Amino acid sequence: MATPPTAPSKTPEKPKPQTKAGLAFASWVAERRKLTNEEILDIKTEILGLKEGVAPLDLKPKTEYGIAFVQWVLDQGVLTQKDLLDLETQIQAPKPVVPPPEPPPPEKPPEKPPPGKPTPPKPPRTNLLPIFLGWVKNQSPLFQLDQLIILFASWQKMTPEEVRILREQISKLPPEKQPPKKPPEKPPPEKPPEQPTEKPELIIERTPYPKWWKDARAWNIDIDVAGTHTVIKQTPGWRSYISTIVLTVDGETNITFGMGAFGDSGSMDLGGTDEPRGMVVAMGNSPMPLGEGGFTITSTGEGIHVGGFISYFYEKG
Repeated sequence: MATPPTAPSKTPEKPKPQTKAGLAFASWVAERRKLTNEEILDIKTEILGLKEGVAPLDLKPKTEYGIAFVQWVLDQGVLTQKDLLDLETQIQAPKPVVPPPEPPPPEKPPEKPPPGKPTPPKPPRTNLLPIFLGWVKNQSPLFQLDQLIILFASWQKMTPEEVRILREQISKLPPEKQPPKKPPEKPPPEKPPEQPTEKPELIIERTPYPKWWKDARAWNIDIDVAGTHTVIKQTPGWRSYISTIVLTVDGETNITFGMGAFGDSGSMDLGGTDEPRGMVVAMGNSPMPLGEGGFTITSTGEGIHVGGFISYFYEKG
């Protein structure tokens, strides 16, 4: 006889943290009491602010644990978008159904003190200094002393008199036991000196175009076989100059330039692993002279295409 399928459990699964920040957050929550809906909503609001790029110190938590959450974020350092998504997943996880608490018994009206004897006020606490100093060690050094006292007073629900006593006790501590203070901010940079209003006189004259500018010529480079290829022929009675070389290769080859009367260049490795696949040589006002000789390109790569162009000009010898 087949076993009937069991009904699915109605208990929601607890989300498992996926990041280091998520694990730290789960541990942080476990050390505290169960958060109320108002505190959960407050923390969700702070997570949304962090996702929108608001700095932690600019957040405005409304509850005690909202303030503690902001402090926790400062202790963790910069959180990534993955961290924020992990925190939001744990906050938004389904909560187990908790039966409503039983209504408290009706409060008895406070007994009126006997006539002529007023109730003495509750004495202020004077033993909060050690608790404050231990609590300060886990806080961010970016907080100033006044901010730390305000956060601590909110946590301990201190009266104004207790705050005054705590400030007085802190002021009497020796310097080595004082709470850490926020590092001093760097002074703003000094204002740069004002620039002169008078326009300086131009000393350097504009460089004129070279005299060969309007006589420049161009020739294409189209090589498919290994060997030496003449690009500019020898021109007796004329001197040749190369002003620009643009060259690309589609595979591994060694290129050598024949520079006319001045011999060959060194071999240049192109197209191989970690090697360039081309070059642009713009010589400007210092063109490469060939004398009365021509210009050749030698390629060692069989079947490797070498393409591009050169620009050059002639002068009467």
